[in-house]
Order: sequence, then C-alpha cells, then structure tokens
Amino acid sequence: RSESHALTHLSIHSGFLSNPSGLRGLRIGIDASIWFYHATYGREGENPELRTLFFRCARLMRSPFLRLFVFDGPLRPKLKRKKKVGGKDHWLVTGMCEIIEAFGFEWRVAPGEAEAELAYLNRVGVVDAIVTDDVDTFVFGARVIIRKCVASSHID
Repeated sequence: RSESHALTHLSIHSGFLSNPSGLRGLRIGIDASIWFYHATYGREGENPELRTLFFRCARLMRSPFLRLFVFDGPLRPKLKRKKKVGGKDHWLVTGMCEIIEAFGFEWRVAPGEAEAELAYLNRVGVVDAIVTDDVDTFVFGARVIIRKCVASSHID
C-alpha cells in the first residue's frame, strides 16, 4: 500500500504524536549506496559528487527526524545493479562519512548489502522507515520505505 505524506508531517506525527513513551523521535535509515549513484550526476564545483551529497544532507536538516546512514559492507555481492562491485569501499565513502558526521547524523557499515541491513533494522524497530529507491529492501523484509524524500517536500 502506498501513501503520500509531507516528510515533516510524517516526522511529527509518527515521531512525536504517535510516540506516547517519548523515547525517541522518528528514525529514518538511509541507503548510502543509492546516494552515491545519484551523486554521479553532480556537475558543479570542485568536487561535484561530494557537493551533491553535502546539499542532500543539508536538505535533510529541514525535517525533525533522526537519520542513520547505512553503507554496503565487506560481504556485499560482487555484482550490484548489473555493475561489478570492487573489493574496496566506494571512493566517496570517506568524504561522505565526514559530511554525515559534520551534520551530526549517525552512520554504520552493514556486514553485506545496506538494503538487507536496513530491512532488518526496520523489522526489529531500530529504524521506523527506510529512504531508498531500491525495492530490494522489500525483498529483505522491510516494512516502511520512503521514496523521493530529498527531491521534494513530499514522500511516496
């Protein structure tokens, strides 16, 4: 079932109003590998990929939710999105981690695919929703997926 909501509304309603215990706000898990794919389209500045990632993180600051970025880990598949994945980390990982930390966001490295880790974290309640374009998270058992959260003020 798909519903469209403003991200701020979702953050306030699910993170605060529907959370009578007040233990924490809405926590969103973010698939960092998808962000790397999107960053390759950056064209401006000295380092357009990191600039794109920086401004996407800046847009995330507009909504009152907790962010947890998850990166692919050492046991990820050798082939991903029909492209060969090397044995080393993506070249943007170090810079992206620095940006994430500068914004005060959390991050972690999955044992394998970030999508599988995020789905697990969603199932056990560590994250309330997952931001990704990749439908693999449903295959891995995710319950709530947010799409298009950075491109606009609404999510699907």
